Amino acid sequence: MENQDVVQDPQVNSSVEEQKQEEPQPEPVTASKQEPEQQPEPVSAEPKEPEPEKTSEPVPEKQPEETTEPPPEPEKEQKTQPEGQVAKTEEPGPGNTPKGEVDKILEKTVDHKQEEKAETKMEKPEPDAQPEPKEVTGKSEAEVANQAGKPAEAESKEQENQTGKQEEAESKEQENQTGKQEEAESKEQENQDKQASEDAQATEIAEGSFSFTFLEDEATTAFVRSSRTLIIVRGLPGSGKSKLASTINTTYQGLCTIICADNHGIKPEKSSTLAEGFKAMDAAIVECLTSAKEVVVVDDTNHTHSRVARLEELAEEHQYLAFYVEPRTPWNRNVEQLCRKTHRKLDKSQMQTMLNTMSETSVPFFFGWFLSSSYQDKLRSMASDFLKILGNLDAFKKHIGDFSGDPEKGVDLEQYFSDKGVLHCTTKFCDYGKEQGAKEYMEKQEVCESYGRASELELTALFITPRTAGAQVSLSEAQLQLWPEDSEKEDLPRGSRAHVTLGCAEGVEPVQTGLDLLEIIAQKKQGEEGEKIQDLDLGTLTYYGKGAWMLSLKEPIRAQSCFSSYYGPKKGDGGKESEKKKKLKCTVM
Repeated sequence: MENQDVVQDPQVNSSVEEQKQEEPQPEPVTASKQEPEQQPEPVSAEPKEPEPEKTSEPVPEKQPEETTEPPPEPEKEQKTQPEGQVAKTEEPGPGNTPKGEVDKILEKTVDHKQEEKAETKMEKPEPDAQPEPKEVTGKSEAEVANQAGKPAEAESKEQENQTGKQEEAESKEQENQTGKQEEAESKEQENQDKQASEDAQATEIAEGSFSFTFLEDEATTAFVRSSRTLIIVRGLPGSGKSKLASTINTTYQGLCTIICADNHGIKPEKSSTLAEGFKAMDAAIVECLTSAKEVVVVDDTNHTHSRVARLEELAEEHQYLAFYVEPRTPWNRNVEQLCRKTHRKLDKSQMQTMLNTMSETSVPFFFGWFLSSSYQDKLRSMASDFLKILGNLDAFKKHIGDFSGDPEKGVDLEQYFSDKGVLHCTTKFCDYGKEQGAKEYMEKQEVCESYGRASELELTALFITPRTAGAQVSLSEAQLQLWPEDSEKEDLPRGSRAHVTLGCAEGVEPVQTGLDLLEIIAQKKQGEEGEKIQDLDLGTLTYYGKGAWMLSLKEPIRAQSCFSSYYGPKKGDGGKESEKKKKLKCTVM
């Protein structure tokens, strides 16, 4: 009963609370540096009463790396307290302390320890090392540990979750980026494989699309290498022009120069780019021709007559052999497939318009064998020598009136005949499709297979009339396959009209050269052998009357040539062609 009176005394209770407040608070405990101070054992004023069970506070494990000073001994701490308060500081037991006071004490103790742990956690977070919970009187070890560890554990888990989420997000982002990159590379590879497969399939389907004699025949490739050649690639967008140009470049590696419309800003879908683009492109072509490049390739649609005529004009001016090639792909005239295959933004109507224009210019002015530049020079030199010798002969002077109209007036034959352009032997005159049988001739298998093929022409005689000067050609059996059946209207052997025009008098068309030759041959067939004048170094000279003279060569001239076609300005185009006709006495065809 005495004990109860003491505990229930308000003054005693007040002293107990004051002592509790004055007791030194333990230093914040960290998990790694300092051990918690041990509480001194309370001294009981009444030894008879049993002490309440004391639960020891949890002590964190010592870190072996650091050492701390030993905690003060209980006895020394006890002496620091005033003696009068020793009995009053007796820790009340559960039996003699009100329940409300005990709860308040425990609540303050727990809250203070939670604050200490939170501060310790903020100073040095160690999510992996969780301190053991301290025991609190009146609470079970599990409850105290849960209450004390929950804030720190929650903060640690939250930090771990944030770190984990961030790492997981970064990992996923990296995986996504890597996956996207791998997917893009895979798709690109698939597209490349698909394109390669399509190209292979297209090549297989279009076998022979790039099969031309000037790419495959040894004699022809040798001829092109030794001649100044302008190869004009034409065709609609998507037909395979660039592939063909690349194939030509590979065949004539080191000798070939490609001039591409794309490099000069020429876009078929934008007409505003054409004028300036063609001006720049033609300047590049002229530079190559002036520099005497062996093989010059022009890669463009070349679907209009004005363009092909302009290119032909440049070839003539620089004494280049020109021929036109179009990819023989199965879709080269299929509008729908061309629209799908080209990178140009052309609709079907635009593509159809281009196709119509190209079809109108598909048939050339004529087909024929064109002499290489070296043989052109040789033949011109021989013709010049012949005219000089003939003009100085007395026999010719007797018949000078056939040329001048006045027997007393002399004539300079070299000035009388005008010679311009590439020397050739015409096979079929087409007049851009107006001549009868022109389209049928162009589509003949022999013509298609022989286009661009090198061929040796045999020149057997030189001849002149008051209208023309030319060289007679004797055709081989293979060459006769390309000769039109209706070329000789007279009852003459097939191929009798074959010739090379060397010059024409003023106002005379080149077609007259073949007619003059046929007249001489007809006379010979009728038994009119003509008047033999004399033997010259080159051969025998004969006069057939009416100003017709022929020099039969002792040794035929074998001239290298190539079977091709010719495009030029149409009649009535005006411009440069009209000026050209004023300056020239004749146009060599």
